[in-house]
Amino acid sequence: VGTVLHIPVHLLKAEPLSARIVAVRGNVVVQQSGRQLTPSVGSEIAPGAAIETGADGFVTLQLPNGSRTSMPTRTRMRITRLHRITLTGSIDYDLAVEGGKVETSASPLGKDRNNRFRIRTPRAIAAVRGTRFRVGFGEDASLAEVLEGTVAASADATRAEASLTEGLGAVVSASGDLATERLLPAPDLLQPGRVQTDPLVKLALAALSGARAYHVQISEDASFAKVLAEQTDAATNFTFADIPNGSLFVRVTGIAGSGLEGLPQTFAMRRVLAGVTAAAQVDADMMSFSWGGEGE
Repeated sequence: VGTVLHIPVHLLKAEPLSARIVAVRGNVVVQQSGRQLTPSVGSEIAPGAAIETGADGFVTLQLPNGSRTSMPTRTRMRITRLHRITLTGSIDYDLAVEGGKVETSASPLGKDRNNRFRIRTPRAIAAVRGTRFRVGFGEDASLAEVLEGTVAASADATRAEASLTEGLGAVVSASGDLATERLLPAPDLLQPGRVQTDPLVKLALAALSGARAYHVQISEDASFAKVLAEQTDAATNFTFADIPNGSLFVRVTGIAGSGLEGLPQTFAMRRVLAGVTAAAQVDADMMSFSWGGEGE
């Protein structure tokens, strides 16, 4: 009587859960149960599924507790574990980023200390307790960037954790060394109120000290769950084709020399394609004019 029993989580009976696609665009491949699925809004994604976005792909998943994870272009992720422990009602989520970067807006896990939400890369683990953050994995290092709340980052489960608060990032090298640094401030968008009427949407950023590159996204919604286009470049001028009319949003960040992506800044953008094409012809004593509009 009074003895405390520690039971490994993998021995406990669990109820499998599923994630749901809330936004998808472009080339997105989902492998589940040995077959390839055609992803669409509302599709259920089960544990074990692997998701990969192509050069123009983007997908946002909503987890059972309301958390959302967005995968931009050229990202690979596997849902390792997604279930609820029957004995305690605790949730256990485990996602594995195998390439690229994911951004997560995690719902608070509550007071239950058995609730677990982790995002892994082959070199690092990020444990979450209600926050907004990014986790990435490239050839050289694993990256974690905290935009709100707190994330515990470590090279693996046996090493000491680094507590990352808002505005901090961590880089885990191939040797397992973990270094933290403050994220770059957000760059400014030049002429943010200009209505975009030309066939190509052109955006220019003010140069940011310490940035080796910049990341620009255009989305239908302010939460950036429905991204229409994105680019990363060392230059400060960006050009986007095939952007539809409407009230859209632009999000900009700077990328430091370490590879860590900085704090974001979001701007509203009005898109009204209003191009005109015209031609004139002369035939004897008559002139003929024709013109037409581009857009709606």
